[in-house]
Amino acid sequence: MPVGSFGNLFQKWTSNDDLSIKQIRMKSITLLSLVCALRPSDIAPHSIQLSDSGTKIPNNFSVNDIIFQSDGSMKVTFFGIKNDSSRTGFTILVQPCSIVKLCPVKTLYDYIRITNYNRSFIPSQPVFISLYKPFKALNSSGISIVTREAIEAACLPSSFTPKDFRPTGATVAAEAGFPSELNFAVGRWKT
Repeated sequence: MPVGSFGNLFQKWTSNDDLSIKQIRMKSITLLSLVCALRPSDIAPHSIQLSDSGTKIPNNFSVNDIIFQSDGSMKVTFFGIKNDSSRTGFTILVQPCSIVKLCPVKTLYDYIRITNYNRSFIPSQPVFISLYKPFKALNSSGISIVTREAIEAACLPSSFTPKDFRPTGATVAAEAGFPSELNFAVGRWKT
């Protein structure tokens, strides 16, 4: 999948503060999916966790799983994803991008800030939420819809699917010269 099409799209858009919530959510999901080699189910896992009281609750990707660091990077921890066999979570360090409109760290930070009030109604504090009341966490189908919309908005053929973000992110990283060990670690691959 040609990632330059997403870059061209997002650079044409205004600043994050002037985007609609739908646009900044799409941009956040797209950039995060590419830089972290994510499947839709990694962003919205199907798994269930037990609360302290023993109640089953959805294992949402939560704002509590993101740490924005003083150097401009962010640590993102995903729980319940396919390649996390020990189920202890998987942390990825995401560096900022010098092109502000393409920076996954700034975009995710801005999205969380802009949608903070809407998220305050949801105890689990999911990162990606629906656009309208009652606000709720997006499931993997919702993430897939958003990434399909991003593919369409970037004028890419419909033969590309949400499942293409994971291998595309890894391919772009390899082509950019990232060490294979780092690529394996980010993508959670053994080989």
